[in-house]
Amino acid sequence: MSVRIQYTIPGWEPALPAARLNATESGSAFDAKLRESATASPESWHELLRLGRPQPGEFHLTPPPRPAALSYSDVDESRRRWHGLLGRRLSEQPSDPKVAGMLTMLAQLQEGEDAVAARTMMDSRG
Repeated sequence: MSVRIQYTIPGWEPALPAARLNATESGSAFDAKLRESATASPESWHELLRLGRPQPGEFHLTPPPRPAALSYSDVDESRRRWHGLLGRRLSEQPSDPKVAGMLTMLAQLQEGEDAVAARTMMDSRG
């Protein structure tokens, strides 16, 4: 009885470049490195991280479909709604300390988002 253990995830195996395979067969390792570095074209960081490749099999999740009622066209209206909702919640004092902590964090995030929006507007005008 034999057991085969697979140490790599299918689709994530490292691939050896063809130049490296040919060079190691005909000469020393140092000569192979010299030939490989002279002939290899530099890859972009997107290619090095394989960002353009689709994820293999079970690790690939498609985004959920967007509901028809949800519209992303009016960002200013969404921001006004969020400000109103958060303002109403902050005016009340919650009894639960966890809720109070979450509202404090949301208020800080809102202040940061407002600062980024203001800076973006200033940069676009100047």
